[in-house]
Amino acid sequence: MAKRFWNTGPGRALRVALCAVLPPLVAFAAEAMLPSTVTRWLMFNAAVIVSSWLGGLEAGIASTILSAALVWWFLMPPENGRAATDPAYFLTVVIFLAIGTAVSYFHESLRRARRALGTTANELEEAQRLAHIGSWAWDFRTKTGWWSPELYRIHRRDPALPLPGPEELGRFFTPESAASIRAAVERMMRDGTPFELELEAVFPDGGSCWVSTHAEAVRDSSGHLVGLRGTSQDITHVKTLERMKEEWTSVVAHDLRQPIGVIAMSAEMLPDAQPGDVTKPVAASVHHIRSAARSLNRMVNDLMDVSRLEAHRLSLERDWHEPAKLVHETLDHLRHLTPHSDVTVAAGGALLPVYVDRDRFEQILGNLVSNAVKYGDGKQGIRVELVQTGNDVRFGVVNHGKGIPTEELTRIFTRFGRTKGASGSGVSGLGLGLYIARGLVEAHGGHMWAESVPGDTTTINFSLPCHDGAEAAA
Repeated sequence: MAKRFWNTGPGRALRVALCAVLPPLVAFAAEAMLPSTVTRWLMFNAAVIVSSWLGGLEAGIASTILSAALVWWFLMPPENGRAATDPAYFLTVVIFLAIGTAVSYFHESLRRARRALGTTANELEEAQRLAHIGSWAWDFRTKTGWWSPELYRIHRRDPALPLPGPEELGRFFTPESAASIRAAVERMMRDGTPFELELEAVFPDGGSCWVSTHAEAVRDSSGHLVGLRGTSQDITHVKTLERMKEEWTSVVAHDLRQPIGVIAMSAEMLPDAQPGDVTKPVAASVHHIRSAARSLNRMVNDLMDVSRLEAHRLSLERDWHEPAKLVHETLDHLRHLTPHSDVTVAAGGALLPVYVDRDRFEQILGNLVSNAVKYGDGKQGIRVELVQTGNDVRFGVVNHGKGIPTEELTRIFTRFGRTKGASGSGVSGLGLGLYIARGLVEAHGGHMWAESVPGDTTTINFSLPCHDGAEAAA
């Protein structure tokens, strides 16, 4: 209340008047008691600085004028009397007035900048509070960090307590999340790659929440990595909705599988229930029923895989496999997808073993080969390329056809994402095949991307690591 009084209306006017008058009077009294030509201007300059600092521009200018008047009329050098006819002395007063005015403007500019900075900081803090996003930084050189107020609220931590270092992450996160952070930081320190993680944080009282953390490297003028900075957003509500969606999807998929199984089994038994030979119309109907049942079952499986991937609950049973042998064996299992297409394998040089889940690898390659059959020119065949690239093996599925426009290359990996050409081609599908394939590749620690030359070839590439991801992160 008192602060508001001194900053508005009559209170502010009184504050400006006091700040303008009191410091020059104190300087005048000090000069009267201890007269000194050497320190006179220093005391009055100090008075102007105090006035402008406490009272602002108006108080500073008024203090400058009052100080000059007091010196002019009451503290004149004895040899000049009260007329002040000495040009040098007159010039000194003018210089004093100029300096005092400049100091007052400087203090006012500084005051406005501080107010603007304070307003911006308050607005940023309020925005972080509303969005539940906190910011943070860590300096490797000093081993010190900084958290915004909202980040303390997200983690329910006392701002007075010291921040956790890398060795203390176990007190702030679950063991799995702490291990993910350490692995991501090690990768960043090795190659400077930014990271984005979903982490489970633990509270001092035993509760927990989920945060989405984005981080990037901080470098000095020489380009050396000296720290990290990033943001963390509370996504507990989103994770709760994801869990509810996963439960709902599981229930729906479970309930759908039973009638689909009944339809498929009945279609298998239908010819036996028909006395005599099955007519062509009946055989065609049975074939359509079987095909539709398989399509429905595949869609249900896709929905289940999407649910597991997005909930990060996909289980992998990985082992070491020779890439070329794995591809050949997988293509043998996928012959039903390519009855009219010639599929060749091109392996470039020696290849290191890959650490993968064999069944999931078949699912990945099956999705890519199936897409190549659907959208490619079957007369020119399909080629599967294998190339060693550092610590990864790159697999590429190449087909000839219309190709994909450059602006749509990333869209094909999104959920339910299909290109304009695919949408109008009459080829059925939910648009989940490549989305699931990319998720499976990333779950293995790899990467998937597309390259296309419109009117010529389209290549869907994915890389898989030649090492145990758990060992690499340890």
